[in-house]
Amino acid sequence: MQFWFQDGARRPQSFIGSSVSQEEGGIIKKVILLHGIWTSGWILYLLRYRLKRAGLDPVIFSYPSISRPFHDNVRDLARFVRDTGVKKVSFIGHSYGGLLVCGLLRTMTEGSMDLDLSIERCIFMGTPLQGSSLARRLSGSFIVRMLTGKSLSALKTGCSIPAGSVYAVMVAGTMNLGLGMFFMNGPGDGMVALEDTKAPWLDRFFVVKTSHLGLLLSEKVSRICVKCLL
Repeated sequence: MQFWFQDGARRPQSFIGSSVSQEEGGIIKKVILLHGIWTSGWILYLLRYRLKRAGLDPVIFSYPSISRPFHDNVRDLARFVRDTGVKKVSFIGHSYGGLLVCGLLRTMTEGSMDLDLSIERCIFMGTPLQGSSLARRLSGSFIVRMLTGKSLSALKTGCSIPAGSVYAVMVAGTMNLGLGMFFMNGPGDGMVALEDTKAPWLDRFFVVKTSHLGLLLSEKVSRICVKCLL
């Protein structure tokens, strides 16, 4: 395992410290988990179990990734967060789910969404922040357009957030095992190229020898998440 760290701008105090919600038994950190396309909340059950075992309070946001437009899913995510009733929260987004987290952060920092919330940490797993080079390369295919549905546009363009708005971590895989392995140039996780996961505003960048799906199953990745959240 390797990691890369970049010194960033000073983080605003509202985004620093423990993301907590007061529970009867003490202080528990609330974490919202998001899956990628073609899956649903069940794919996050093992990660949720490991986070709970570490003393965190993870909840899963499940959404229709292909049939619902990107910005509609972002609005649904905002409503979901509002309904939790917490004032501070962290996120873990796998693949396309990480793009939704970026979308929420952008709308909050731009002031276009009224959400009384302080976001503490964001962990991205195999998220194509620069846009998926694989999606751009194959977007002319009818089959790809059918399989990705209304998520294709966001997958092609990616999403970014203003530097310094939140403490952001990327965990990327380098085991090139997946549907995209035959079309990928350079290292990647079988679905997302390593270069597609990089962004100058990330504070930490971890590289783990696992596949795109393996990011959710890897105990090493779970330990990275716990370390970054606690």
